[in-house]
Amino acid sequence: MKVPNFRLFSEDKERIIDIPSGVHLSSDMFLNFDITYEGDNSMCFVVEFIGKKGTEPLFMSLGLLPKVKAQVSMPLSALDSQKIFLRATPGRQKTTLGGKPLPLTELTAIGLRMERVPEPSAVLIENLCFSTEEQPYDIPDIKLVDEIGQAITKDWQGKTRSVDEMTAYLKKELDNALDLMPPNLSEYGGCLDKPLGEGTGYFRTVHDGNRWWLADPLGYAFVSAGMDCVGASSPGLTKGIEKFYTWLPDKDDPTFKDAWSRDMFSFATANLIRTFGESWFDNWASITKSRLRKWGINTVANWSSPEFIAQAKMPYVWPLSHFPYTEKTIFRDFPDVFSDEYYKSSVEFAQQIKPLKDDPYLIGYFLSNEPHWAFGDSLNIAEELLASEHVSAAKLAFIDYLRQQYADDIKAFNMAWNSNFADFESLKTPMRNARLLSNAADADIRAFSKEMVRKYISVPSEALRIIDPNHLNLGIRYAWFSSEALLGGIEHFDVFSFNCYANDPTDQIAEFSKVIDLPLMIGEYHHGALDVGLWATGIGAVTTQKGRGQAYRIYTENALAHPACIGAHYFILNDQPLLGRFDGENYQIGCVDVCHKPYDDFVDAIKATTDTMYQVAAGEVKPYDEKPEYVTRIFY
Repeated sequence: MKVPNFRLFSEDKERIIDIPSGVHLSSDMFLNFDITYEGDNSMCFVVEFIGKKGTEPLFMSLGLLPKVKAQVSMPLSALDSQKIFLRATPGRQKTTLGGKPLPLTELTAIGLRMERVPEPSAVLIENLCFSTEEQPYDIPDIKLVDEIGQAITKDWQGKTRSVDEMTAYLKKELDNALDLMPPNLSEYGGCLDKPLGEGTGYFRTVHDGNRWWLADPLGYAFVSAGMDCVGASSPGLTKGIEKFYTWLPDKDDPTFKDAWSRDMFSFATANLIRTFGESWFDNWASITKSRLRKWGINTVANWSSPEFIAQAKMPYVWPLSHFPYTEKTIFRDFPDVFSDEYYKSSVEFAQQIKPLKDDPYLIGYFLSNEPHWAFGDSLNIAEELLASEHVSAAKLAFIDYLRQQYADDIKAFNMAWNSNFADFESLKTPMRNARLLSNAADADIRAFSKEMVRKYISVPSEALRIIDPNHLNLGIRYAWFSSEALLGGIEHFDVFSFNCYANDPTDQIAEFSKVIDLPLMIGEYHHGALDVGLWATGIGAVTTQKGRGQAYRIYTENALAHPACIGAHYFILNDQPLLGRFDGENYQIGCVDVCHKPYDDFVDAIKATTDTMYQVAAGEVKPYDEKPEYVTRIFY
């Protein structure tokens, strides 16, 4: 099967390509095509895998660089939907899968469309076919990135013109760095005007009769204005795309060893090395702590540098790593939570909190971030459990659960489920889409999904509490409220956390607070713009850096004005690399650029929010309400 070359335009809906009945596909094959986006910025392209009537489609979205021909060679094995992020390959950006597993025997067509296109444009599709081998990646010989990590093809106000200009600026920033705590705050950043009782020596949650607060170790009210990824910068992709760079040092060059991480390179780190030599990290840390203090950021949030946390002596949150696992999973990364293996893994997982258990600057820990099993609205883990061929401890627990529900009466069960099983043991046999059998089947499956999530949370949470009774369990930073099952196990949380990329989080906070009697914390949000040389905005989008500041104020102040919200953490400190971080994200979402220059209009707005955040939280000042121009979002 080979399809003639064609163009898709931004105004087109979707191009459907039927798969002829004579084409036999297998999981060791690849879908291939060459694609060139002809616009001036990045964009998101979507491939829809369409099954037989009644089958839910599966989607692949991928990011494209402007005017750069890229090769796509996607393994058809990915249609089992066990992975939602595919590796970034040379010339294309982040690639994401969404939807339920789609057996190749049910695949009937492929749909192609442009999505989230910032300007009228087109893509050229060439050489679309299936193959038995991954296709080679032939990168055009063009230069996209200058010697300090900026776009060559764009110009903008504030662009750094040379290495000398950059080094002079950073040395001046170091000379001006100060470490001063505002006079109305405690040493932990709590508001001295709002005492909440005696301090316990650790952060805790308090409801004062009107709203939730954090109390700092001294007992003063604290709302968490956080910054994610406080580090010198994440490295960017280089393997296979070396032609795109004007300059890359040799990996064996000792001068820039700290800028390399395997096949990835950090221009932001290299720029610090050029300026400060071997003392680059300590000098960057001094500059950064001074800036965070000035901006009013009081929490070093997720995925930040442990070395910076140790030096800064600021409140922080901690992401636990390597969530408990089992060799065989139920679906994606959801482990066999009823197994002894999961219990043992949870005990091992909890050991990592030991070095932090007595640190008063630690607010609390997150169990996990955006688990992949929770991607997909109304995704039903117990239904995937029944579809699995593996007879897991969780499947046996579900069968026991159903025995109890139906008093071990298979006839009553069959009547309720509209099924014809000989006995409960027959449920060990794999079956797909079991929830469709009857309303009772759907209800039972959803109820047990919640029990599975409760076990998923309770086992590691109890193991952590034994080692560390002092710090807050901040929960799991869920990507969104994808299912009622996410409410399972929340009794083990001190705070319920979630990531929210709305322009205004009020509705989502209100939705959670209706069903959760816990303080809420937002783990991620951002807005980007295309006025400073990058090609993608991220999940929120406005036109300018001033607009980003307005968007920050509206989002953050509306969040903190809600009586359930005790904190919101912005994602992230640094812009992402121009050609993409490890997974291909290349968003303009930072407070500083690749040369460590802050976006003044943006950070001035952060300071304006933090200056009045305690008054906003107390209901004494209304949230900021001057909206920016929100525009088409470029993300993948």
